[in-house]
Amino acid sequence: MAASTGRKADIYVASGAGVAYGVEAMSDVSANVPGAGLRTVYAVTAAAHRYFDPTNQPQFQISLNSGGSWAATTPDRVDAGSIFFLASHQDAPAAMFRINSTGNYLNYSRVGGGHEWVLTPQVDLFDATEFGYTSKRRVAGVPGGTAALKRWWLDDSIQSLRGARIILILFADATSQPSGPRYEMYAFLKQAPHKTPVKGVQEEDLAFEIDSLPVFFTT
Repeated sequence: MAASTGRKADIYVASGAGVAYGVEAMSDVSANVPGAGLRTVYAVTAAAHRYFDPTNQPQFQISLNSGGSWAATTPDRVDAGSIFFLASHQDAPAAMFRINSTGNYLNYSRVGGGHEWVLTPQVDLFDATEFGYTSKRRVAGVPGGTAALKRWWLDDSIQSLRGARIILILFADATSQPSGPRYEMYAFLKQAPHKTPVKGVQEEDLAFEIDSLPVFFTT
């Protein structure tokens, strides 16, 4: 997959102990995800509760009669802050989704900015060719990749995140944060080396290992 780059970025991370969900409404955000089908992508309506704790993910429910009754449903994919379905859901009355007091969410906040970032998603391909095959056979692994961010070193706030799973959000438009065009993903901070120029501000080069499929939202 091709790398994406940006000149400015802000980092919002979620870490620490998860907080238990109550009954949480979800909203259709399909229109904000390029290429998504109608009524296929949903997120928790309350922005502060959006990001799922991957160690205790919630269970989801669907209603096809305007909330009159609810049934368990399993998304085709669960990402850092959204659920995806391959097929469009009912239009009239519109399918409704919610979390019913299961799982945890992660509190998140801004921890720093950057002046340059590179996101390189990838999927490892493993050779599964057996004797007698007339062509190569490859099996796709779990989505992952890397993200690199340059920022001016001002304090040690980022160092404490090493080894912890976080929510990494990279903005493509620095003028409309925190809800502007952005990539969202789970990630681990791997490295945070410093560079000290002879003249100038000390710089920090952050390297992240992506732990999910990055999702691009337009708003």
